[in-house]
Amino acid sequence: MRLTPQNAALQSSQFMDTVPPCPDGFHGRGIVTCGGGIKYGGCAWVLVNLLRSLGCELPIEVWCLNDDEYDPEFAKLLRSLGARCVNAQEVRQKHPHRRLRGWELKPYAIKHSRFQEVLFLDADNVPVRDPTYLFDSQQYAQTGTVFWPDPQHFKTPPESPLWQVFGAAYCDSPDQESGQLLIDKVRCWRALCLCDWYNQHSDFYYQHVYGDKETFRFAWQRLAQPISWPPTYASNRLLFTLEQHDFEGRVLFQHRFYRKWSLYGENTHIPGFVHEALCREFLNELRRRWQPQRHLMRNVSEQDLARMESLAGRRFIYDRPGHNRWAIRLDGSGRIEEGYGPNECFWWCEGDRLLFTGTDGKRKSELKAAGAGWLGEATSPGRMQVRLLPLAG
Repeated sequence: MRLTPQNAALQSSQFMDTVPPCPDGFHGRGIVTCGGGIKYGGCAWVLVNLLRSLGCELPIEVWCLNDDEYDPEFAKLLRSLGARCVNAQEVRQKHPHRRLRGWELKPYAIKHSRFQEVLFLDADNVPVRDPTYLFDSQQYAQTGTVFWPDPQHFKTPPESPLWQVFGAAYCDSPDQESGQLLIDKVRCWRALCLCDWYNQHSDFYYQHVYGDKETFRFAWQRLAQPISWPPTYASNRLLFTLEQHDFEGRVLFQHRFYRKWSLYGENTHIPGFVHEALCREFLNELRRRWQPQRHLMRNVSEQDLARMESLAGRRFIYDRPGHNRWAIRLDGSGRIEEGYGPNECFWWCEGDRLLFTGTDGKRKSELKAAGAGWLGEATSPGRMQVRLLPLAG
């Protein structure tokens, strides 16, 4: 049955009737984040390295969405830091999920991580200090949950249709900013399962809230599961960043949600951002140690490699008729050596196609041989014709 605002509460109640007790097998405390592939790998690398530099010794799981995001070379680098990389596509074979695309991975990763007590951090979240002490806070001990509030001006009023959509009675509480979550899964199992169910039906619920953001607190409030909220609202004092606080009112997290770390693109300087220089050093280190194009090129054949060798080192005009054109040079490793741009970072040959990806690792254009050059179209941004023409000299 298709979910509607009128029947969603009933259908979620029917789901809750089927939820089994929390299974055995979860142990200890740990940190979970989601971040794989070129787009989010840099963020995850910065987070894990920074946690270790701050003295955090908790085990860490970095969840990747699928085989495209899960790069064994990147996973090996994380293991050297005591972090385990998890491919959700493999976990999904045992624990099916209706719609695992992006934000939906957060509650899924928390639910199926090996830890009983989870501090979840968005990969673009930068702690100011080691957050391990949160597990020992009196407030967490009382409820088994710590959620962090949005800025003060965000609040769901009693007349909002969201209470009906999520099947929850009105509760006077802050709106939630879900860049950090502290959850004891044993104590909060039913609420976590309901949150995961909301996200399995993201095609409905994301029409009413922004991604996963409110699905946690509505699931907890639907089941009257207690929540501890730090008393200080999120601050947007810093550019492109939300600062979150501990229970003593000290800034603990800097959620760089609007300017995520980019491994190959520009990283905006944010005045007052703590540890920014150190984070940039971690990104530089990852650029030296990781060649993500190897994973992008995992389906390349010997024939493809021979064709790449014939193109490597040559200069071309990269032409988008009616838009712009510039010179590029293709190097032998799959990088754009000259003419690099946000949509032209890596290249390779696969079958009869010449592929270009951007700084986010996503395919941006596909071309086929045409005369002395190549002709095709951009898949992003927008669909436009693309030509690659040999350039003398």
